[in-house]
Amino acid sequence: MHVFISVARMMKMRPLGIAALLFTTSLFAGPAIEFKQSQPSVREVPLNIVRLEVTQTFQSDFKHHRGDDPNQQGNNNTNTWNYEFEASRRVRLTGNWYLRLGIDVARWDFGDNRSLAPNTLNADAALIALEYFTDEGERGFFIESRPGVYFAHDFARGAFDMPTNLALAYPLVPGKFYLIGGVTVGLLREYPVLPLAGVLWHIDSKWDLRAYLPEPKLVYKASDTLEIWGGGEIAGGAFRNDSRSDEAGKRLSGTPVEYYEIRAGAGVNWLPRENFSIDFAAGWTFVRKFDFYRADVTQETQGAPYVKLAGDFAF
Repeated sequence: MHVFISVARMMKMRPLGIAALLFTTSLFAGPAIEFKQSQPSVREVPLNIVRLEVTQTFQSDFKHHRGDDPNQQGNNNTNTWNYEFEASRRVRLTGNWYLRLGIDVARWDFGDNRSLAPNTLNADAALIALEYFTDEGERGFFIESRPGVYFAHDFARGAFDMPTNLALAYPLVPGKFYLIGGVTVGLLREYPVLPLAGVLWHIDSKWDLRAYLPEPKLVYKASDTLEIWGGGEIAGGAFRNDSRSDEAGKRLSGTPVEYYEIRAGAGVNWLPRENFSIDFAAGWTFVRKFDFYRADVTQETQGAPYVKLAGDFAF
């Protein structure tokens, strides 16, 4: 969710940092490279990180009414809820290198969708990361893995995965323009290894272009405590489906399922305190899809609005 980089070369670079990785269980998981300021300044590396996120994607019908019975009208995917809680602590190893350990618990709840799709998807994982910070206190390199179980309703054989991301920000114009590169690996995905790429551009003291997955966005810094942004997001993950004995779902018994949403919207990021931020987003989900790729079965809903609220506490 591996690329080996020379440590000596890494120490000579002056990359602007990459901060907390978000939703590494994502099918297209990539670094959520959050820069809380349009221009970086010297700050201490936080040792404790807590994040809580809640997202609701509202009801929409399955396309072509493709539920467990294609002729049944009204199969729907009601009010999808996504919850995620992450808590971790950093331990300084040497110099600017840190080890981060923690937990990440996530759940997708689809209600009674009356289809072949599972009603829930769950992820219970540990968090293990090696990170390098610049002298300004920004994360410039990381390799982060979340080994755990990724399942539907019940723990299932073969549900273990360890989605892993490696990412680096390289300065083409230091303090102004950076290339983001890396790789993401996930055992349960159809394509286990995928590249990460993007750019960060500090346009001026008020504007940032953060063009990298999973949340590309254009950000306007209205004040020292408020950012306004517009952009997109890819969210989801790869899981092991439950064993099924019913005739309709038998061919999907125990198969991997990739679930993902592609969204576009706008939001505000409020920093009431130096170590605490609240992010609110709203917009439209264009794609909401279950892909049982080994069984060659997909289920996709119509578009629907979404809202998201996230809180980050780092100290």
